[in-house]
Amino acid sequence: MAFERITIDPGQMAGVPCIRGLRIPVATVVGLIAHGMTDEQILEEYPDLEFQDIREALRYDSETDMSQDHTRVTDQLREKIRSKMDVAKFFATFITLLIALLLGADGGLSIVSSKLGVVLLLGSAGFCIAAVFAYDSLLMPQKYWGESTKVMSESKFQDVLSEMMVKTWSWLFIPAVGLFGLGVVLSLVGPLELVTKGLDGVLNQISVSALLVVNIAAPLIVGFAKRPKTRD
Repeated sequence: MAFERITIDPGQMAGVPCIRGLRIPVATVVGLIAHGMTDEQILEEYPDLEFQDIREALRYDSETDMSQDHTRVTDQLREKIRSKMDVAKFFATFITLLIALLLGADGGLSIVSSKLGVVLLLGSAGFCIAAVFAYDSLLMPQKYWGESTKVMSESKFQDVLSEMMVKTWSWLFIPAVGLFGLGVVLSLVGPLELVTKGLDGVLNQISVSALLVVNIAAPLIVGFAKRPKTRD
């Protein structure tokens, strides 16, 4: 039987069945009904929905194997997390090699700006490592998460997984990219002779030691504060 109100678009919501092209998965509507919400409450929560949408979502759930859809979406999310973790690993390795190259270069750290650049690169590597650990936590099977997560519906768990994946990217990996850019610029200032002695004297007033502490502490603090809560 055809479902006129159910759409499946590979480019939207990872291809999960949704209501009329909206970013509202069928599984979400079915899950709300399963948790005891009335049609009126659902329509109030999602004003874009119509009564017929709810009826067809329930019919779709009863006539198709939604469990396969749930498993497929969860697998796709975990694959996305693995790819992001691989990017973070590669970035951390590349930064480490770059730092080693800069430290081994003759006269590469002869001015303060270059030293500050290396410090920022260390901070960037720290954020990348924190991101790897965060993504690794997200790959833990659901049954090993906290008690509240164990009893979640599959669709709700997918929402949590997706939200934490985005937060990890925003709070850990993006700062790593920003520090990397600044670190590269400052590291190249010395070899390219882009800073005058006068400007280098101004930069020398900045405490390299203080900046080093900040760059080491920041990934640890942010990584701990924004880590995926896989335990209650």
